[in-house]
Amino acid sequence: MKHASMLVLLIFGLATLVAYWLHASQHAYPLFPTTLFRVPTFSIGLLGNLFARLGSGSIPFLIPLTLQVGLSHTPVQAGIMMLPISISALLTKRVVTPLILYFGYKQVLTANTLLVGASMTSFALIAPDQPAWLRIIQLAIFGFFNSLQFTAMNTVVLKDLTPSQASSGNTLLSMIQMLSMGFGIAAAGTLINIFTDIDSKIRAGALEAFHLTFICVGLITCASTWIFAQLSKDVLCDIKNEPTEFSS
Repeated sequence: MKHASMLVLLIFGLATLVAYWLHASQHAYPLFPTTLFRVPTFSIGLLGNLFARLGSGSIPFLIPLTLQVGLSHTPVQAGIMMLPISISALLTKRVVTPLILYFGYKQVLTANTLLVGASMTSFALIAPDQPAWLRIIQLAIFGFFNSLQFTAMNTVVLKDLTPSQASSGNTLLSMIQMLSMGFGIAAAGTLINIFTDIDSKIRAGALEAFHLTFICVGLITCASTWIFAQLSKDVLCDIKNEPTEFSS
């Protein structure tokens, strides 16, 4: 029954998407004009945003849960351990523009997506005997690469849109950000349940289930590198005001 409900919802979602596409193609001023997807940087960047964030969007959910369930930290301790991610993310903003100006969007996004995925898989090394300073460094490194990823992805999506397209493009980007965050948390929760069910000793296998989940979401992020590899090498850096960001 559960699987049947999911299938019905999936079919309904696809039907709604097709219906909107037909509606947008027949109206002069739709909310999201189909011409948006004729802009290569927009379509590639939007798709990359969706899949790259499936992994990174789950980290604010996975890290505190791992520390509390796997390492018996208190909620306050787990929350404090998220500070290195936020601090390094703020410091990253100063280097984003010089990096993209020097290497270009394609090189930065393809390389950095792999680094984000690798930093996520490194959380599989979290263990009770791991030094706190090493864990802080791990979190700070992830925060650095993740912030760079978000800024580069957001700006490449909007950089080639005309003024008349910018509003619709920014709105759609914001929607994709929130959607991918929900998908990421749902995927992470599903993976944890799967890996925990495999081990009959749930408490003993809890930390291992989190380790396997980190590896999976890291590999999902690495796989999205292929999307950014479709960008042209000629895409120039023209960083405007960064759009609303819900995840960094």
